[in-house]
Order: sequence, then structure tokens, then C-alpha cells
Amino acid sequence: MAAKVTELPCLILGGCRSGKSRLAQGIAAARGGDQVLFVATAQVSDPEMARRIARHQRDRPATWLTAEAPLNLLAPLQRHSHLPVVLIDCLSLWVANHLLHRDPPDIAELEAKLSEHLQQLLAVAAEQQQALILVSNEVGLGVVPPYPLGRHYRDLLGWINQQAAHHCPTVLWTVAGIPTPIKAPNLPPQRFP
Repeated sequence: MAAKVTELPCLILGGCRSGKSRLAQGIAAARGGDQVLFVATAQVSDPEMARRIARHQRDRPATWLTAEAPLNLLAPLQRHSHLPVVLIDCLSLWVANHLLHRDPPDIAELEAKLSEHLQQLLAVAAEQQQALILVSNEVGLGVVPPYPLGRHYRDLLGWINQQAAHHCPTVLWTVAGIPTPIKAPNLPPQRFP
């Protein structure tokens, strides 16, 4: 279903273990075959994270080119402009990396910097005619975080997700491995009584 309504760039949102990455990989494989640049934003911070990263590595095709980019998403696109499909997994870790990289973080400055970086990313992908697939977590549906850093993260990621959704013609929501179009060019308008 998702392949029928997916026009790129595309944003795929959902909760943890909702099937976002699997869906994104399926779309990338359908569009690019072996010609996919996978931009990984995760960093090994502890043994549990190392296991998660290893699982993601096993789950994606070995023929894809992987670039690790915890902070700068533009550099891999510019270095590998010949690859027609770019999958960035994920914006949520990219935002967290930036937030934790500054002590203490200036939230307004960081929001402006991430927003500008995202705009540049979308522009570079369009200029290089690369089909862009973005994956991100939706973290605003749960309990309000009890600490300022958690609230800053939730707010920053929410703003970045909104901006990405605004610029992507397709936005998909995943729940229990089931994709649901939120915004899609081939989706008929929704009518409510």
C-alpha cells in the first residue's frame, strides 16, 4: 500500500518498534534497488545500543552504501550524489545527538540550526535528484518528560518533524507494522460528517 501512495521525499513517523525502518527500507529498495545510500545517525553509547545498531545493519541489504552521520546529514549526500535514493534513519537520533553535543544547549539557537540544516538537506537532495526518505520517531504522544532536557528534546523533535512533514509530499504513520498515509498526493481528500 505505501509504495502506491509514496512520492518522495517521504517522512515516515511512528513509535519505537512500530515498523518505520522496515517500511522505509522497502520503499528505498523498490525505488533504488542496490543503489541506496543509507545514512545512519545512531552512535554506540552502550552495549544495548550496539546490539540495536547491529540488528539494523543485519536487516538492511549489504549492497547499500552506509554512511555514519550523527551530526552532519549533508556531507554523505554531497559525497555520494550518484546514488539515486537516500534513506536517513533517523531524525530522532540526529536531534538527540545535537542536543547532547551542547552543554548546556541553547534551545532557540539549536532549533534554528537544525531547521536550516534540514532545509539544506531537502534542497541538496532535490538539486541532485536524489529521492529522500526520512525516518523519525513521534515522541509527543506520551507523558510529559519530568526533566527539562527531555522536554527540550520532545519539543525540538516535534518542530523538526513538523518542518519535514511540511516539505514532504508523503508522510506515513506506522503502528504495529501497518503504514497509514497521513499526507499523500494520491490519497483522496478525507471528508468528515
